[in-house]
Amino acid sequence: MATEVRIAAYLGAIRCAEEEHLEKIVSRISEEKNTQVRGFVLSHLLNIQESSSPDREHLRYLLTNFVIPRNFEGDIRKHSRNIEMSYFSPSFGIGAGVESNVIYTPESFLPRSVDMSLRTTIEDLNINLGEAGIRLEGLDPIIKELVGPEGYLRKASFDRILKDVVAFAEEKGHHIAEHLKESLREKRAISTSTISRFFKKLYGERKEGEVRADIFARIFGHEVTYATIAEDLKELDADRIIESLFSYFDAVVPNIHNLDIDSARTGQIFLDYSLPTIQGTPLKLKLEGTAIVGIKLAGDLNIIELFTNPANVEKSLKLIPSASIAVNGFVGYDCHIAKAGTELKSTVATANGATINIKKNSNNVFEFELEIPEKMELFSVKAETNLIKAIGKRVMKVSPPSMRDVRIHHQKCMDTLEPVFGIKMCYEMNFPDIFRSTAMPLGEPIVAKLYIEKADPSMKGYRMTTAIKNKKEIRLSNLT
Repeated sequence: MATEVRIAAYLGAIRCAEEEHLEKIVSRISEEKNTQVRGFVLSHLLNIQESSSPDREHLRYLLTNFVIPRNFEGDIRKHSRNIEMSYFSPSFGIGAGVESNVIYTPESFLPRSVDMSLRTTIEDLNINLGEAGIRLEGLDPIIKELVGPEGYLRKASFDRILKDVVAFAEEKGHHIAEHLKESLREKRAISTSTISRFFKKLYGERKEGEVRADIFARIFGHEVTYATIAEDLKELDADRIIESLFSYFDAVVPNIHNLDIDSARTGQIFLDYSLPTIQGTPLKLKLEGTAIVGIKLAGDLNIIELFTNPANVEKSLKLIPSASIAVNGFVGYDCHIAKAGTELKSTVATANGATINIKKNSNNVFEFELEIPEKMELFSVKAETNLIKAIGKRVMKVSPPSMRDVRIHHQKCMDTLEPVFGIKMCYEMNFPDIFRSTAMPLGEPIVAKLYIEKADPSMKGYRMTTAIKNKKEIRLSNLT
């Protein structure tokens, strides 16, 4: 905690520091024994000297005659660092920058806190667009047991790990099947007490430990979210996990009959700023963003009935997830009857879907069918920037006469998966040639698509048949 407090105190003090304060900071930090504090402060001072951000112009001027030591540990995987990248164009009066703080403590080999901020400068106006960060505490023992110098993944060979995984699956898989069989036969529902006893034998009791996680996010300086999950992690054990999981399982699974769900969630952002200018016409900054995530579920998939009903059973489930993000922005002059400026339009979308059919006959033969559409769009991105001029409702795109828009366009389908799965992975890209194009960021839209399509349109999907036979209390599965 002392390391974090000292770094936070330094960040608060440096904002209003004068030359005499900087002399004390540089002289004392050069002799600092705490390598985490020393490395962070020195990297932050060096970034101020090299930054082009206007909001650091005064500090940059004060540090001109200082020689900042560079003999500190710079490995970000082990030591605290300040990272800053910025660009400012004096001719246009526009700039942007991103800054990140990675803070370690001497007691931990994992980062204690990480944060990142994005800012912009427009006509001497500094705007903090957004900031997000996370602080973790108490995860070191867990990570050390897995990947530490004496951890399992470091000491065990790949063959040993593979054998352990296979042995675990063979030994515990039979136990899981027996417990599920017992629960389903007696109650046709999962018994939380039965599964709880099983998991206690399987994994043992969880060791207690102080674990804390804090997350925050700010937009334009306003805190939009803050969450801490310390209490949940402290009291987390196998019983709570099992009870929470199977109480939900017991309530939901028996009621999956005639599903017809069409749900969507939206998120919106709207920003509209007008900045006064010397010519009297305000400079307009506008940003509109909409995100939609939806899911469609239809069918009848009662898992308990599928495993307990001795008669022929046929169930199906159709799943169609989708997501779409649209962002529109404008920077320029807008006096309602006329406007001129730069317009940005961007869209990101994905659309997929599948139908699962499960059939079971009286001989305990299961048939699984996965039906896929003719084309699945994994993601599609389109972004364009234009200079516009509008009078009333008439909008015109303006292209400078000297603009040379040289594009790189690729569209191809890879048939590597076709012999086995009968599908083709395809992509399409259309973006400017950064070495020969003089139009950036204007020009044709930037396009990036990745999608899957069937090699043969008559193909419906995939089918797998599993024959389950009980012989001397050993369950065998034959896949075809």
